[in-house]
Amino acid sequence: MVKVIPVETEKEYRDKFGKKTQMNRHWQSEKSGRFFAANLKAEQLKPGLIKARVKLENLLLNDEGDFISYMYKSRPMIKLNVKEGQFYTPASAIE
Repeated sequence: MVKVIPVETEKEYRDKFGKKTQMNRHWQSEKSGRFFAANLKAEQLKPGLIKARVKLENLLLNDEGDFISYMYKSRPMIKLNVKEGQFYTPASAIE
């Protein structure tokens, strides 16, 4: 598993001149280096996913001990390490 930093990509972003461009926004961790709370559970993610219009029937979301596994249909698996507050993915997904 490889540690990754989350990035939001907006493909339909328009700059101040109205020109379409792609915008990437890198997430920032807290001062402690965590991206999310140590008591996070998979069920707590569902309301946010629904609000973001994620189709839950295409989503695999599981609590697995110290990890929460998240995988959307035809996308790489993301594992949230609850102890560390970090995101991980298989090395093969990076290649």
